[in-house]
Amino acid sequence: MRLAVLSSIALLLNACGGGGGGGGGGGGTTTYTIGGSVSGLMGTGLVLLDNGGNSLAVSAGASTFTFTTALAGGASYAVTVGTQPTNPSQTCTVSGGSGTVGAANISSVKVSCVTGAFTVGGTIKGLTGTGLVLQINGGGNLNIAANATSFTFPTPLTSGTAYTVTVKTQPSSPTQTCSVANGTGTVGVAAVTNVSISCATGAYTVGGSVSGLTGTGLVLLDNGGDALPLAANATSFTFKTPVGSGQPYAVTVKTQPSGPAETCTVTAGAGTVMAANITTVVVSCVPVAYTIGGTISGLTGSGFVLQDNGGDNLAVAANSTSFTFKTPLAPGANYAVTVSTQPAGPKEYCSVAMGSGTVPAANVTTVAINCNPFGRFLYVVDGTDSDITGFTIDNTSGKLTLMAGSPFTADTGSQAIAVDPTGQYVYVVNKKAADVSTLTPDQTTGALTLVGQNKTSNTNGFSIAMSPLGDLLFVGGASNPSTGSDNIFVFNRDTSSGVLTADPNAPYGASVDDVGLAVDPTETFLFATANQHHELNTYFINNSPILTENADGPFSTSSQPWKVVVSPNSNASSGFVYSADAGVGRISAFSYIATGSCTPGPCPGDLTELTAKGSPYPAGGNASGLPASEGLAIDPTGTYLYATNYSNGTVWSYSINADGSLTAISVGVGSGTSATPGPTDIVVDPNGPYVFVVNTAENSVTVFLSTNGALSQVQTYPVGAGPLSIAVD
Repeated sequence: MRLAVLSSIALLLNACGGGGGGGGGGGGTTTYTIGGSVSGLMGTGLVLLDNGGNSLAVSAGASTFTFTTALAGGASYAVTVGTQPTNPSQTCTVSGGSGTVGAANISSVKVSCVTGAFTVGGTIKGLTGTGLVLQINGGGNLNIAANATSFTFPTPLTSGTAYTVTVKTQPSSPTQTCSVANGTGTVGVAAVTNVSISCATGAYTVGGSVSGLTGTGLVLLDNGGDALPLAANATSFTFKTPVGSGQPYAVTVKTQPSGPAETCTVTAGAGTVMAANITTVVVSCVPVAYTIGGTISGLTGSGFVLQDNGGDNLAVAANSTSFTFKTPLAPGANYAVTVSTQPAGPKEYCSVAMGSGTVPAANVTTVAINCNPFGRFLYVVDGTDSDITGFTIDNTSGKLTLMAGSPFTADTGSQAIAVDPTGQYVYVVNKKAADVSTLTPDQTTGALTLVGQNKTSNTNGFSIAMSPLGDLLFVGGASNPSTGSDNIFVFNRDTSSGVLTADPNAPYGASVDDVGLAVDPTETFLFATANQHHELNTYFINNSPILTENADGPFSTSSQPWKVVVSPNSNASSGFVYSADAGVGRISAFSYIATGSCTPGPCPGDLTELTAKGSPYPAGGNASGLPASEGLAIDPTGTYLYATNYSNGTVWSYSINADGSLTAISVGVGSGTSATPGPTDIVVDPNGPYVFVVNTAENSVTVFLSTNGALSQVQTYPVGAGPLSIAVD
């Protein structure tokens, strides 16, 4: 019976399939475990899942794993990572983690873990300087740019690695001190971003030396504030408030000392604070004195030089609008501002207003300099129409544009015109009216306005000359045209207002038909032609009487001299004079001396013709004596002389040699547009290469271009009837 029972049990077990490597399950089903190997696991918290469940916590350092729940043969399995390990942070991946359970335990699943790496960085506050260098763990230098607000070391550190951020090099320009907060720690599961760098700029004092201080009340400022009073006799100073590195400083005087009054100036007073205290500012004090200066209007040319009290030369740059002399003057001292050298390139005339006085207890800023350019306007006197035709001059081409409002009225019988050296007044001689008209040109348009007329007594004028300084105006004319009795009338002229005052000793006797007048550059002599007497007269210019005729004169010319000119290069010792001898179409050249004795002679003011040097020179004359060389002009540099010939309608040019002799350049260049234009008066643009000629017979004015003295016609323009005289303003 017992044996039979055992046999029945054995048969029953075989029938149910019991046994197997996975261990038996309930109901007689065979199951198998799921597991495998683990590599690289250092952190804690790794959780694996099978088929999304069956959680399995894997300890740090484990090399194998096996899920606790077995699966029956034929079941699917899928091993995944449910939770990654931390401390350190790692990333674990599963390979061979899915399949179908066979007839054995699964042990081929592989779990591989690697440790995570993260960057270290943070924020920066207050950095303005350059040169900041950070380090991590004593290396990994990181250069930080000025004004940066954040940083990150480029090389990441593995999770769990300790880190220490330090400053290797502090910034400069400006000098700063940077400190680190939250600079140590251990890399966790994310990038480190909480390291904080704070930079503070260094601060340094500003000071220096003081010399000459004897008065009390001196107060200095730094950057417009931080007022610092200094005691009398102080020799040094330091401002109380330091200035940050890289910040500017500017030391100025707020209050000058008094008791005694002094003027203190600061040198080396401005700059930028770096990495040390500033001790180089210099404050120098001298007894009080005030500067002399003022305003400038209209200046465009270079070479302008002012003087104060005949010295303290001040070169004024082109386009300046103000000036101040370098040398201050004590209160009560006299000052007198004058022009030493007029500007050139372009040529201008600058006048001084309110230029003299006594220094008050303040800087003088009221001196006014007014500059007017030359070569902007051209005026032609029309004798028949008794008016003035005005043109503006294009300084680039020399071409003329008729002024709005032209012609302008002067008075009856207008004959000759002159412009004062400042370009602010125009004067016209009116023969029939026996007077001189004063007109003012608009400084923008050139339009003329009649402002006054002055009688020339019984002088019916037909020539005019202005002294180089503008203080004298000479008019040549006839006191009795029927008898041929001629004279010269003289006006004193106010150089500021332009007002004329008749010389009480005028008129002065002269030879017949003094159609040409010229004053030498030094205002020593007046030269006058006597057309009907074929001679030149010389007058000494004095105070009272203004004119005294040279007793050695008159001096002979070729024939019927018309206009006369003086070389602008003539000086206080000698010079050259040229006359246009209309009767023979020639130019006579003379030398003269201004100083010296009459032993053996010649005497000062005597004219000596340069006959040995070729005088008189041809200017359109021929064997039969073709006449009418009338107009003469010399360029402002004294290099070229130009002459007109009325009869043959030509203009001639010459170079003026050092000895006063002439060499012809352009011979007989035609003027005007007709065969007989009748060129008479001629003038040179003081700033340009242009020459302007009046054609009396043709009623026109011609513009010539002068190229190294050689003339070529540019254009001819109509003017009023009977043009006689021409001037450039």
